[in-house]
Amino acid sequence: MASGCIGFGISTPDQARTLARRHLAEVETGGDPAAQRREDREALTVAELCERYLEAAHAGLVTYRSKPKAASTIRNDMGLIARHIVPTIGMKLARDLDRATVQRMIDSIAAGATAAVIKTKPRGLARVTGGPGAAARAAELLGGILSWAEKRGYVVPV
Repeated sequence: MASGCIGFGISTPDQARTLARRHLAEVETGGDPAAQRREDREALTVAELCERYLEAAHAGLVTYRSKPKAASTIRNDMGLIARHIVPTIGMKLARDLDRATVQRMIDSIAAGATAAVIKTKPRGLARVTGGPGAAARAAELLGGILSWAEKRGYVVPV
């Protein structure tokens, strides 16, 4: 017989007791579950990290070969972020990114999962096709964003 809701879904009393014992053991060894939850809430998502990157790029703080990125390059970056990176992994925590997650992003973009026709202005359309080229550019940009974020302490190198 199921009762109570722990995390996701319904758990049995035995499962709830096991989880409670685990939490109690963590507290007894010096852990702080409240601090962990607070840290999880404050952690940057990939979308938030990309937002900070673009703010820095607009301010001239992101460089390419010792020069600030050109406005046209920043516009291209904005398109890749908005149309490919954020829709696929934007809700993931930046600190939890791993190679497998990035590879799944690349595979889905290459397969055309992010393809769309998006109305941009009264007479404007953005035709997003995805494909291997877009996947490669998105992966390259994500790598640059993560390098930039690592240097500023937003993420820890894996």
